[in-house]
Amino acid sequence: MREQKKQEQVKPFLLDGALVARTLFEKAARSSASFVENTQKRPGLCVIRVGDFAPSALYVARKRQVAEKLGFFFREAHLTAHAKALDILKVILLFPFLFFLVKKN
Repeated sequence: MREQKKQEQVKPFLLDGALVARTLFEKAARSSASFVENTQKRPGLCVIRVGDFAPSALYVARKRQVAEKLGFFFREAHLTAHAKALDILKVILLFPFLFFLVKKN
């Protein structure tokens, strides 16, 4: 028979979300700068957005802002809501090559 472990009670506490976000952002910025220094390449974020759902557009816009503040390059492919799975797969497979074909931000 297994002994049951006594569960520890966790006391509730307030989490300062702004402080956590700032700390994570600063850590990511240091990591990004170190990556650029060591590789002479910029990290990047690529997004494939399908359709025109307004909250998704806002989410992606916010990701763009943060990525650019961190010194990342950012690329977005925006497909219509009628895009088929094969269309999306083509974008995924071609994304690395599309960087050279689109206007840099």
